[in-house]
Amino acid sequence: MVLRGDLRDVGLSEVFQMLTAAGKEGTLTVKSGRRKMHIYFGKGPMGKVRLLREGGVSHTTLGRLLLREGKITEAQLSNAIKKQKETGELLGQTLVKMGLIKESDIEDCVKTQLEEEICNVFLWDNAEFEFIPGEPIAPFVDTSLIGKEIKFEVCQILLEAVRRVDEWRKVLEEIEKTKAEFEVTRRDSLPPDPSPFGFSYEDVQKVVELINQVRKVDEVVGRAPLSKLEVARLLAFLLRSGYIRKVEKPKEPAPVTGHSLSSQPSDWRLGLSFELSDAKLKKQVETICWSSQSKAAAVEQILSLADAMVKEGKLDEVVPLYQIALDLQPDNTVARTRLVHLYVLQWRFADAAKILVEGYRRQIMPQNP
Repeated sequence: MVLRGDLRDVGLSEVFQMLTAAGKEGTLTVKSGRRKMHIYFGKGPMGKVRLLREGGVSHTTLGRLLLREGKITEAQLSNAIKKQKETGELLGQTLVKMGLIKESDIEDCVKTQLEEEICNVFLWDNAEFEFIPGEPIAPFVDTSLIGKEIKFEVCQILLEAVRRVDEWRKVLEEIEKTKAEFEVTRRDSLPPDPSPFGFSYEDVQKVVELINQVRKVDEVVGRAPLSKLEVARLLAFLLRSGYIRKVEKPKEPAPVTGHSLSSQPSDWRLGLSFELSDAKLKKQVETICWSSQSKAAAVEQILSLADAMVKEGKLDEVVPLYQIALDLQPDNTVARTRLVHLYVLQWRFADAAKILVEGYRRQIMPQNP
């Protein structure tokens, strides 16, 4: 039976867990616009997973991964690529023969590459999924399309996905959300060496060309031949080095309006209702809210109460408190981060990923107050 759905309604983490728990063999296809990723699940709850590549998706190359891990230098990579073209061998084989890396380095990088490509799918917007049971369909059986087979637990992928979404959120904060615009400040000079960060001058050149063309971060991220996270990290690197800067837009003067009683905001506490099984704790939270001068002050006190309960080891009881704080103040990164950490400690990876993805979406699509 073919399974289809919209990832705005059900999270990719839940889909992964469901397929793994069921032990079904089949191919999961995730689509977002022109991008498409096929992930083959083997039989059994701990079955093998293969990545079936297709066009429209940018991949972190073996060379870039080795650069980022500090296994080789950019000069060594350039020499290896020249020899590879002469011999027709795979890049990894060439690097091993040159004595620059070991076979185990390739194994580690291939595994990292697969994990990164799968985890990048968690950052796709407006994606849909389809699961077709059985062996991979004919177009994807070609060995040139099948990724290296590896064994892993789904929680391993979900943990990495959580880390990546969290890193994406932090990078977004550094480049001030995706609606920002940037311009190149030093057009006549090269940027600092990007190789320690796993990037080449070619990567930088492509991103700089896009900045000169479109300037907006979201368009640069969408057009660059790199993953979202890679482009964001590269933009943050260029921003820190002073090679690019944010374009400041003139602020429009706020309209002058009269103040009447009807324009005053209603009390934020009206209609509040808390789902807490502990009656004493519920009363305590209600007292905090009704005695606080502002929503921010109430959230601060609720977080202090929750932190104290964590120190007492009351992890199960404290989860609803962090959720209440987050519901009151959805952009509160402290509440979101602590709730994610609790979910991870409880091995609730799907819940952790959901909370982080919600935060990521609020970063790129700011809500009206």
